[in-house]
Amino acid sequence: MSIRIGWFFVFLFFAVSARGQNIPGSVYSVFGFGDIRDRSSAFTRALGNTGIAVRDDYNINIVNPAALTSVIRPLTSLFEIGTNYGRTDFNTSNASYSARYGSLVGLNYWFRLGNKWASTVGVAPYSNVSYNILSSRVFGAGYLPSPIQYQGTGGINQFYLGNAYDILKNLTIGGNVSFYLGTEKKANVVAATGVSSLFEVDEILQTRGANFDLGLQYSLSIKKTKLIFGVTWDKGACLTGTQEIAIVNPITFDTLRKTDRLVLPTRLPPNMGFGLGLKANRSTFAADIKYINWKKAEWDEVEQYRNGFKYSAGYDYRGEFGTYNYLKSISFRAGAWVEDYPIAVRNTYLTTWGYTIGIALPIQGPRATVGLNYSVTRLGTTKSDLVQEISRKLSLDIIVRDVWGVKQKFD
Repeated sequence: MSIRIGWFFVFLFFAVSARGQNIPGSVYSVFGFGDIRDRSSAFTRALGNTGIAVRDDYNINIVNPAALTSVIRPLTSLFEIGTNYGRTDFNTSNASYSARYGSLVGLNYWFRLGNKWASTVGVAPYSNVSYNILSSRVFGAGYLPSPIQYQGTGGINQFYLGNAYDILKNLTIGGNVSFYLGTEKKANVVAATGVSSLFEVDEILQTRGANFDLGLQYSLSIKKTKLIFGVTWDKGACLTGTQEIAIVNPITFDTLRKTDRLVLPTRLPPNMGFGLGLKANRSTFAADIKYINWKKAEWDEVEQYRNGFKYSAGYDYRGEFGTYNYLKSISFRAGAWVEDYPIAVRNTYLTTWGYTIGIALPIQGPRATVGLNYSVTRLGTTKSDLVQEISRKLSLDIIVRDVWGVKQKFD
């Protein structure tokens, strides 16, 4: 019990630290909510975040909360933390730039409450805003274009509690209760012109609120093969948002004008997903399709959102924990995805896609695992004076499994 309490305080420490993270993101995070991050665990990230119809014996799957009961006994709890380090290359038709970054991607703590009941608590970023763009604009007829620097930081974090229950032998239902909390800071620095002096427009957006989502999984055994069907549904959180705008002098920091705090209607996009999984021996293959109703989303700007789909697939070959050959105990994983970008940028609809490959290195059999994954993500284009982003990341996940209470046997 003392070890479980220790993990709980470790979890709280990192959860509080995660809220202060400024994760470098996409230049396209200037639009809407910013760069959206799907809720994931160490296992599903290695599968391209595929998991609606995945049930694994030793790993947490929070893509579908119904999968929480799949972890087998004698495991009673799992703790995992994930970090990454990478580089993003930004390319235009006539220039290029690279940036390196590292960040915490999420924490999860899973525990079993009964033979048919399991739960998890976690924290992860929902969206990230991080951009620094230099552009220009003409103020008044007959004047030359004036430089404008657009800067943005912040994002929305999510804290969630998930539960799953085995209704029947092959049928499981699950759900998450989530709490969202975030702040975005945007600054537009306008150079001096013939009609105005140097000034800066600062905007602070804050949002908070709760939400719930549901998941269902059904398993069908055909000889030694298990066929798994999954479905998820998220109604789209209706949050409380506020906005404050101030015009300041960036040299003297004097506030020239400030608006009252306005209450903004804020809603995250509803979505629904379907998945199909195939599990045979130590191999698992799964594919997901997710529909995101972006037209129902509401945020600061009046954006022309479009509804879109996300497709993903993943494969896992689990190593043999009981073998004396360490190479045979290593697990191999891979995944790929493609997703419609929800906003038309300069009348151009974009698509983001990527892939990931990785291995899982066991430590003392199933007691702990170190996951190493390499992923590539591509977004944007060099056409229409837009930016193409190619991100390459190396991820490290550490998973600790609790099997205390099981008596050791000596031959």
